[in-house]
Amino acid sequence: MLYSVFKELLSSFSPQSVYSAAVEKCIANSRIVDLLGDSVKSYGEESRRGRRQHISHLPYEVNGAKGLRIKFYLQGQRRTATAHLDARETSSGWEFRYLFVQLDAYPYEVIVVEDNRGKSCEPGAVFPGQADIPTLTPESNSGVGLLTPIFPSK
Repeated sequence: MLYSVFKELLSSFSPQSVYSAAVEKCIANSRIVDLLGDSVKSYGEESRRGRRQHISHLPYEVNGAKGLRIKFYLQGQRRTATAHLDARETSSGWEFRYLFVQLDAYPYEVIVVEDNRGKSCEPGAVFPGQADIPTLTPESNSGVGLLTPIFPSK
């Protein structure tokens, strides 16, 4: 039990440390503070006893690199929102792949705090699905964008 507590508290790539960094980024974003109101609070999933301390997270591994998806909630004076993030461990530490906040009430709006999905974490890294995307060159672009009939002609 002590090992798991120390691992959670001392690891730089733990759900709690990634959550803390994400909350700091969200509170520093002026758009989020404007929409939610002052004194933004963050919390996790609510338990049976009404406590909101559990941060919903999903660890995963891609090509030997550890990843972590986290969902948490933000509450200001005016509104509430749900934050989603994906972080990956790199050779220089860890970085966010994406961090966005979605407002819970009308008008629904998504505020993108950080989006690094187009960039690879490591030079030459290929993530699942990325290798299957064909690269278009001017030579291979013949026929792309042409209209094709849906119904066969009679």
